[in-house]
Amino acid sequence: LGITPSIKSTLFQLLLNYNEELMKNYLIRIFSKLRKYLEENYEENDLVSLKLMYLNALEDNLYSRGTVNLSEENLNLDIQLAVRFLNDLLLGHVDTDNNDNVFTLKLIAKIKFCLATCSKLVVNYDTENKQTIDLILLTKRFIDINQHVLWFRFYFIKNVFRRHCKAELLRLANEDETTDLLPFNLTQEANNVPYTYVICANEYKNIRNSISDLD
Repeated sequence: LGITPSIKSTLFQLLLNYNEELMKNYLIRIFSKLRKYLEENYEENDLVSLKLMYLNALEDNLYSRGTVNLSEENLNLDIQLAVRFLNDLLLGHVDTDNNDNVFTLKLIAKIKFCLATCSKLVVNYDTENKQTIDLILLTKRFIDINQHVLWFRFYFIKNVFRRHCKAELLRLANEDETTDLLPFNLTQEANNVPYTYVICANEYKNIRNSISDLD
């Protein structure tokens, strides 16, 4: 617990790249051994923070390819990964009922990766690119099927707003092809200022906090 968060996150990423199964077993041992120690010496939030740090490491690991090098080749690889995962998810090939802590964190990180990847290309996309179209259609279907899980749509909206600005967000909300992804009433409030950050922050904060209830 004396290691700084950034060092822990880096170590987690290295372990992820080295052997994911080893990482999973390692974390299970950490969570088990630390529980008694934390109960005696720390607040319960310390254990939750460790789990959230793993979630952040997963996200960093997934996003590193796109943030370090934004080449077309890397973006195409991200699109391929997102299309493959969403296909598996929608076809029921992913066990979403798995209550394993690490599996749940990984699932959340992969879903965020897919939504963020789609948000990169939803503006001025190539209508002749089959993989791009596939990802947009799969994302629309995924969000539509999971309408009860609000943070999926809100997280996508937040990423579009952050990457492409308010004007593009509102334009997409008025276009037939993307209105399902970005319903106009979710992108603005009475004074015409998008409030997605407020919504997303609260929704995703609840998601992250709920990790403490997975024990």
